[in-house]
Amino acid sequence: MPKTYGVERAMYSGTNRVVFRRPWLILFILAMFPQAAFAGPDANSANSRMEGCRPHPNKLPDFMDGICLGEVVAILNTDEKVCIPDGVNAGQASRVVLEWLDRHPDLQHLDFALLAAFALETTWPCKAH
Repeated sequence: MPKTYGVERAMYSGTNRVVFRRPWLILFILAMFPQAAFAGPDANSANSRMEGCRPHPNKLPDFMDGICLGEVVAILNTDEKVCIPDGVNAGQASRVVLEWLDRHPDLQHLDFALLAAFALETTWPCKAH
């Protein structure tokens, strides 16, 4: 039987559920990343997400950059109140969100996705037919 590193499928008993043979391995992994397991109430706020939206000329893109861009793209693809003009890309949309948030520092403690959606809706609202 091949090594499964503590995770096996219980196929021999007729079920297709995952069986963890080494629960200490899961605890070890969670202990290695405590910030992910115990993210504070500020984790989704604009305060914590804005850093990923800011361009840094001497820094390679990292995880927070992807989070910011991913949330902006998700809003562009799903929010029916946002009608972006032709030629607008995700980078420009994230800059619009960042500029809007910079003009409203009193709201930056609120949820980033909600504020980003509002910023995009007010910048590129869909016209009523």
